[in-house]
Amino acid sequence: MQFLRLTLCLLLPALGPGIARAESTQGFYAGAGLLSMNLLKSATGEKASRSLFGDTYFPEITFGYRFGDWFPLIGYSLFGKANPEGSKRRGTLRVQVPYVFSTDESALEWKAGLGFLVHRFYGAGGPAELGNGVGRQTYYVPEDGSNARLLYLVGGLGLKAERIRYDFDLIISGVLSARRAFHFSAGAGYVF
Repeated sequence: MQFLRLTLCLLLPALGPGIARAESTQGFYAGAGLLSMNLLKSATGEKASRSLFGDTYFPEITFGYRFGDWFPLIGYSLFGKANPEGSKRRGTLRVQVPYVFSTDESALEWKAGLGFLVHRFYGAGGPAELGNGVGRQTYYVPEDGSNARLLYLVGGLGLKAERIRYDFDLIISGVLSARRAFHFSAGAGYVF
């Protein structure tokens, strides 16, 4: 995860010439938002519940570059969320390339496309008190990380108000599998 943060910090100055070009075409976008994972998820077991608004939220920064009818976007969660067990943290990196269905004069944009989500689990290791099915017990967790990589479909709505842009996206991962999940992303940003 440190590598991703370092890469983003190094990429921002390199985007300077791209920002200058974007102003003459259709725009570079920088903003912030919230990614809500697993909408309408049903939990099983004793504490079964249904979460309408998702079970995990990630505040994220987003960067996009609109050219023509395409609007590639990168979203990255700056702060890892702690697991309920407390032993590991999780974060996300998503890249999506939607096609925008609108005219330049319209403030409302519809978009649809593909995306790629990297869901990272990582931890510092050491002793952690975890549930063992009956009670709690101390386990020694290795310092390690793992990634889940998901290809997804994205569909959404963009709203332009002068230089401010609002985006609302529905993300569907695992479309052709039994592990299909729905996620929601909302954000706002400034178009240069």
